[in-house]
Amino acid sequence: MLKINYFIFFSFLFLSLTFNFVLLEQIINQQQNVEKEQTQQIQTTELNFPKDWLIALENKQLIYSIEEPIQPQAFPFIGNGYLATIVNSKFFYVAGVYNGEATSGPSHRAAIPCSLCTLSFKNAKVTFSALDLKRGTFIRRFKYDSDDLKDGTYIFEQKMYAHRELFSTLVSEYSFIININNNNTYNNNNNNNKDKMNTNINLETIFQQEDSIQSFDKDFNFDSFEPKIVNKWISDRNHFDLNNLQPTAFVGSIKKQETSTSKIVQIAFIRTSIPKSLEINTAINQKYTFILAIRTSLDSVDPMSDAQLDWIDAMRRTSNQIKFNETNDFILNIYQQTKFESALFQQHVAAWENIFESNIQIEAQGNLAQIVNSALYYLVSNLRENCGTPTVCQPWSVSPGSLATNSYNGHVFWDSETWMFPPLLLLHPELARTMLDYRFNTRSGAAAKAISYENPYSGTMFAWESAFTGQETCPIHAPMGKLEQHINGDIPFAVKSYWCATHDEKWIQDRGLPLVLGAAEFWASRASKESDGTYSIKKVIPIDEARAGGVDNSIFTNIGAIYTLKLANEFGKKFNVPIPKNWNEIATKIQVNYDNNTQTYIPFDGYDSGGSLDTVMIGYPFSWPMSKTTQLNNMKKFAREDLNGPPGMQNCIYATNWAAVGEKELAASLFEKCYKSVTHAPFFVWTEMPNFGGAQQFMTGIGGFLQAIMNGFGGIRITEAGLLIEQPFVSKQIQSIKLNHLHYLGNVLDIEWGQSQIWAITLRRPEKSKYLTRIRLSLRELHSGKNYLLFDGETIKIDLTQIKKITTTNESDIRFLIYATEDTLFTQPEIVENRKFPQVHNQNNQPNANQNNQPNANQNNQPNANQNNQNNQVNANQNNQNNLKQNKIDKPPLIIQAQREQSFFNEDLEHLFLHTVAIVAIFGVIRFSILSVKRIIDKKKVK
Repeated sequence: MLKINYFIFFSFLFLSLTFNFVLLEQIINQQQNVEKEQTQQIQTTELNFPKDWLIALENKQLIYSIEEPIQPQAFPFIGNGYLATIVNSKFFYVAGVYNGEATSGPSHRAAIPCSLCTLSFKNAKVTFSALDLKRGTFIRRFKYDSDDLKDGTYIFEQKMYAHRELFSTLVSEYSFIININNNNTYNNNNNNNKDKMNTNINLETIFQQEDSIQSFDKDFNFDSFEPKIVNKWISDRNHFDLNNLQPTAFVGSIKKQETSTSKIVQIAFIRTSIPKSLEINTAINQKYTFILAIRTSLDSVDPMSDAQLDWIDAMRRTSNQIKFNETNDFILNIYQQTKFESALFQQHVAAWENIFESNIQIEAQGNLAQIVNSALYYLVSNLRENCGTPTVCQPWSVSPGSLATNSYNGHVFWDSETWMFPPLLLLHPELARTMLDYRFNTRSGAAAKAISYENPYSGTMFAWESAFTGQETCPIHAPMGKLEQHINGDIPFAVKSYWCATHDEKWIQDRGLPLVLGAAEFWASRASKESDGTYSIKKVIPIDEARAGGVDNSIFTNIGAIYTLKLANEFGKKFNVPIPKNWNEIATKIQVNYDNNTQTYIPFDGYDSGGSLDTVMIGYPFSWPMSKTTQLNNMKKFAREDLNGPPGMQNCIYATNWAAVGEKELAASLFEKCYKSVTHAPFFVWTEMPNFGGAQQFMTGIGGFLQAIMNGFGGIRITEAGLLIEQPFVSKQIQSIKLNHLHYLGNVLDIEWGQSQIWAITLRRPEKSKYLTRIRLSLRELHSGKNYLLFDGETIKIDLTQIKKITTTNESDIRFLIYATEDTLFTQPEIVENRKFPQVHNQNNQPNANQNNQPNANQNNQPNANQNNQNNQVNANQNNQNNLKQNKIDKPPLIIQAQREQSFFNEDLEHLFLHTVAIVAIFGVIRFSILSVKRIIDKKKVK
């Protein structure tokens, strides 16, 4: 029996090992094939392509070029929300630092000279340049022209980045690394080589003489100062061989403040001095790190001291001037870059990789995936997540031309809340919030504008162009500064979106509520009562700025005012804040004109012909209650491409709205038009108009582009009832879209859809909630009424084709709602007790003016048919809400599977491991059975 036992054991062991070896060989072969395919993707003319870039390139997270752009505008920018610069630019900019009088100057971003930004090598040719999107770094690889150096024996690299963690720091790193994988590598133990292979590499920069900074002081009065804190630190650390790299420090103040009472901003910056040449011993690895640290009086009481301390902090984290270990243990694999990276760079990368967890993963033809990833990189580079604390930095918003340029003078427009804010709200709510924090901090300037009119108004009227103080900085020759007022509805609408996405009660009470109440007070004083009891808002410039003389009752402006006044009433009730009684009356009687004959909304009083972006945008982003017929008619009549607006604004918003009315092919066509003519290779930088026209680094276009993906293809709407998903689809050029790490009510979600017609949602377990409360979520099929609880780590997949087969549901009616259930997770008990179930948005809250106001026979505000459609929709929503309150939970639809977010093994090795465990378990069962039988036989023998 014992022999049989051993025979079975070794048989199973032999079979298991044989199978595992075969499987392991298949895994290795598969991996080799993948590596071979990756290598083959590099053209034969690019045989020296950096191997350590391949993974990022394959993941569409790195974009590169063999030849750098000829046009300066085609270079990318690096930034961290505090400072930013375009690669190769002579200047960099710091958020909030402006020079010039408000409107006559006008106020504009103050340009700070940047020697590090233009630092380059003499007699060195750039062989590759790349923008590493996930690591927030611009990289160059050089070839040095010298008879003493053989090509391929070294890697000569520059890394340039605005440090994500050390916000005041700009870094330019230069590494000379021996390539031990090359047969021509010099022997480190050969002293003759070391003596023979010394060469000087000359650096050339526009600021070779430090006193030349005085010729670049158009915005500042500069002086140098002795960095005593730094000098003492260097003298106390003799092991740092800084010799020629002693830092140089400057202090300056802007020449003209924005207003007579605003601050004169002071800056102080210290940078590693740039020598005329660096001595590189080509027999060993070396690295030089040039650091610039800057502080301003906006974020420091002593900028000169703090800039020095920040510079020292950065120096402590780098191996600057310490030669790399020459042993083979240290340089075992030249392509494992982390073995060569300083703590300074690794901490920057870690911060960027954390940000990049929230992203849009797209499988598509051409370079669309790279354009999407670069768009997210550029947008996030304008903002910081830890602003709002005075000891760190002040929150600032995003200008249409980014933080890296002076386009539009670096001013903040309605673009920030209407174009850049929406995609950030779900991907990076903490960044989106800083844009509203900026508005809160500049309320005094908005109040000053309200009373500046000939007939002063109450409350706050936010500036059309805002800079340092929040007062109007639109140039005096442009009428938009006085008459384009719809921004006062755009900001409260963003506040409400933030509330619906986060339920961040503390922020709403402290900051959101004052923003809304100030804007509502302005609209209450701005609206004029007509003889028929309705209210008009007269002489405003609509979105279509060709009407520069102003119009009466602009549709977009009036609806923004209605939303603001209604939101003030809602917040007043919720937070027990008294609201003037007439605000609700005004909101219900502001004119919103409708043409019964064409079943379209009317852009403004006296409209005769032409396109109207105003009328289009009441559909999205405003989601004004209307029938699909009316919205479709609005699009057909007013979505005119001959408006000649910026493609990233006009065509992207058209695409999103066409998608909402089910015109998918037209939406897909306009989506391509919204980015193809205004993104420029090789780094896919955006401009306002084609051929590098208009604003450079155009963030507004990026915002519209990302909304077309998330809200157009994805059909996402942030509502009071929940996260609404309507008719998700993709264009023919797109295989699939996945929104990773969306943040909603303290949860982290992945949403995926594509050509397979499978719509999927995954609830991830966040490491920590970004807000006080994490609320349990459920998924509801609005077309069927079914509800499904969402659990951490699980993916629910719904086959849209099967829904169409087994129901009478039309494709246009397929809708999902991700909503809050009544219980909460990870929250304080008192919040659970006081929480009320969220109410479905009542689309019957149509102002009376819409129903009864008839300025003339042809302009009835809302047809009876539309009222009936809305009432039916309200009843349906009320029925849905009743079902939700019953907490009826259905079996998951078609597919549900648990998914671990991270596995200790990769998928293949995990299968190998589980197979081995299964074999051992089977053997154990058989052995146990044999032993049991043996015991029974032995007992019988004993008897």
